[in-house]
Amino acid sequence: HTHTGMSINPTQQRKLALTLEIFAENSACYGHYVQAMVFHETGMDWVEYKLHIDNTLKVAEEAARECIQLWADIGDLGKLADAWAAYAAVDFYAGRHYERAMAKLRVARAICARSHGHMHPTKALIFFNMGYITHLVFRKPQAAAELFRKSLRIRETVLGLDHPFTTATRAELLRCEATPRGLVDAAVTEVVTGAADVQL
Repeated sequence: HTHTGMSINPTQQRKLALTLEIFAENSACYGHYVQAMVFHETGMDWVEYKLHIDNTLKVAEEAARECIQLWADIGDLGKLADAWAAYAAVDFYAGRHYERAMAKLRVARAICARSHGHMHPTKALIFFNMGYITHLVFRKPQAAAELFRKSLRIRETVLGLDHPFTTATRAELLRCEATPRGLVDAAVTEVVTGAADVQL
């Protein structure tokens, strides 16, 4: 395999793929919030701010795609599932590509089922993130609750009842169950969220 015209060995491939995955996800998440802070604190022009965000997300997306290609070349399905989940995070933090994020999470779920089976932390993470988007963005608490239940079942078994991810999943499930059935919006045009809530 070659990258940027240079031959790299399998160990270097794995290191590069891991680096790209971390870079893609963190750039999409924290780059977005850093730019928002700069915008509010400096009075940056909106057009300039939007350009910075779009450029950050573009770089993150390119890194995610390259990461997916590397793991596919290596043949590590488990890491490939992680990479697709990270790619979904880029779409989520873009703040407008939620259907695309869900589609990528479904790809990650299918790959994870082949590589890890059904009781694996990555599968739980994917279910959690699908539930989070389904509830927060699409305002479908009942559908989201079912996804959180699947995540919770895995996390209670694999991570334990008191693990922070388990308790976070339980809390999101309770929020869904507490939502009145009639209080469901058909569409949501704007979403404001915090990095501490979502596990994408």
